[in-house]
Amino acid sequence: MTFPFYKLQLAGNGFILCDFLHFSEDEKDKPEFRRADWKATARKICSRRFGVGASGCIFLGRDNSIQIYNSEGLLTDEADDALLCAARYAFDSGRTDGKKILFHLPHAPEKKLKVDILGANEFRISCGAPFSLLKENVITPGSTEINEIIENEGIDGSYAAVHLREDVLVSWPHKRGAFSFQDFADLTHKAFPKKKVIPVVANPITDDTIIAKAFPRGMSGTCSVAASVLCASVCSGATGHQSMVMFRQPGDGGLPDTMLEQDTDSSRRLAVFWDYNENEKNEIYAVGSGAYIFEGKFDIQENPGGA
Repeated sequence: MTFPFYKLQLAGNGFILCDFLHFSEDEKDKPEFRRADWKATARKICSRRFGVGASGCIFLGRDNSIQIYNSEGLLTDEADDALLCAARYAFDSGRTDGKKILFHLPHAPEKKLKVDILGANEFRISCGAPFSLLKENVITPGSTEINEIIENEGIDGSYAAVHLREDVLVSWPHKRGAFSFQDFADLTHKAFPKKKVIPVVANPITDDTIIAKAFPRGMSGTCSVAASVLCASVCSGATGHQSMVMFRQPGDGGLPDTMLEQDTDSSRRLAVFWDYNENEKNEIYAVGSGAYIFEGKFDIQENPGGA
């Protein structure tokens, strides 16, 4: 069976999008299509050695039904990176509902995933309110003891353990030195042995611009969005204005000028807005857009034992 696909990326995470609209009704009636194991298909397409190579795979129905699998073939409901890429494609193909795009999940039809349309290449999703990972308290602009200064082997670092869709440990290295990223990741896993915590190193370069590095990239569909909003909101501690987060990519050296020069379509950055009103609202929004890398076709051999 041959799958036409588009590859899109957001903040360095790549996704394969298969639009079922490209299959005719005759093709959908074929036994191999009805027996298709989408989990196995996602794993094969995402394979970086034998497939196309991606962090995840998106199957989009003509009715905006959406199934998102990571590279291991696990189905996820809140893959924000993939959702913003799907929003770009849905907008371009006319699958909008006024000023928003609504996706629904075949395995949970009562749940809707909403993406606000701000512009042709600008889409917004709500990420909810931030929580303290250690104390499980809701974080507000007036929260104290979010950041802690910790010294390890003579190196100071500022850390914040926060939950926003996912558990994230954010570090802002001090001038006295910095751990290697691998050392920081190892320390994170030792500190939270029973939790899947994403380590993030954030380097503010202006009052409203942050360069971030998360590890491992692609481990989760929401990694880029969760990490970016946490970096911006916790680091700035400010509400009512927008901050920008850019993710380090191989070959850019973490240099802002190089990163901006390579970001020709604004898909390597995410904007963050913290909307807070006491006793009324505490909502963090992420704004971004997927970008097309290429399109192609991929042949999947029929698996008689597939579901």
